[in-house]
Amino acid sequence: MPQALGGAPWKKLNSACDRNDVVVIAVAAVIFLGCAMSPPALMDDVDSVNATIARNMLTSGDWVTGRLNGVLYVDKAPLNYWLMAASYAVFGVHDFLAASQAPAGRSACSWWGARTAKRCCWRRRSRRC
Repeated sequence: MPQALGGAPWKKLNSACDRNDVVVIAVAAVIFLGCAMSPPALMDDVDSVNATIARNMLTSGDWVTGRLNGVLYVDKAPLNYWLMAASYAVFGVHDFLAASQAPAGRSACSWWGARTAKRCCWRRRSRRC
């Protein structure tokens, strides 16, 4: 891998800049998740419908089509339902898990975007914290 693109992502954080980046992203993710998860959790009817569709996917075993009361819901992409149903399978069915999928995904995408931009656009010789 060229030197300008950075090292492997699984290597240890070698510089203070890398550690600072991790701290900033972690603090931002905690603040974002805390604000997104503050009550009320599932007051919106759309959130509760999505949670119910994911629970129905898990209980019925049909991971292709979302259903609510026997009615097909194919107007949205199923990735959100799959993530929610997978978290239900691992941790159990809870309101917190239904509301945490979108903020957690956004935080992960923000971290990935910042890391990719840093690797692609930052030159090693002129790197400053």
